[in-house]
Amino acid sequence: MLSRLWNSAVIWFWAFNGLRLVYGLLLLPLIAHLLSKADLGLYFALFNIVAVAQMLDIGMSAAIDRHVSYASGGARELQALGMQLPSHPDSGPNKDLLWQLLDTTRVYYRYLSLIFLVLFGTIGTAMLAGKMGETSSPAASWAAWIIALLSAAFEIYASWWNVFLRGMNQVVVSGRIQFLAQSMKLVLAALLLIAGAGLPGIFI
Repeated sequence: MLSRLWNSAVIWFWAFNGLRLVYGLLLLPLIAHLLSKADLGLYFALFNIVAVAQMLDIGMSAAIDRHVSYASGGARELQALGMQLPSHPDSGPNKDLLWQLLDTTRVYYRYLSLIFLVLFGTIGTAMLAGKMGETSSPAASWAAWIIALLSAAFEIYASWWNVFLRGMNQVVVSGRIQFLAQSMKLVLAALLLIAGAGLPGIFI
């Protein structure tokens, strides 16, 4: 039973979502208790800006999943409509096409993260500039914004490998990576908050 649970993609998916719930139930009361009202308001502003990063994918991950699975099944080339069948029913994965997709996926997410960094760095800074002086420490607030922006951009870029893993039917591995990453975020944020790192500690 334990082996089946360990190797179940569904379990890892729900464990990941459970951690997101714990993140809210555990971390939000801690944030509300340790941060001033102005700092708490800035936290929610930063959180909302950074959350937009998750929506920038515009459905490309699903297309990449599909194309990687085609190449893994031996498709000779990718088509705008339909699927190119392998030259032989028993032929293995099209490794050349998989490597091309790997490079393309990495480049796509690199540019996506750069676009986010420039666009939201400019807009977010303009939006937040007038509010930084109201917080308990403007220097710490600016540091939190820079850290939040850079970490969101890095998270966009780093997600390319997980997308590729899912396309290669490594859903369990992908789920474990997401669970581990979310666990680390939760524990580090809580420890840094308790240690007195303030607003920057949440996004580190």
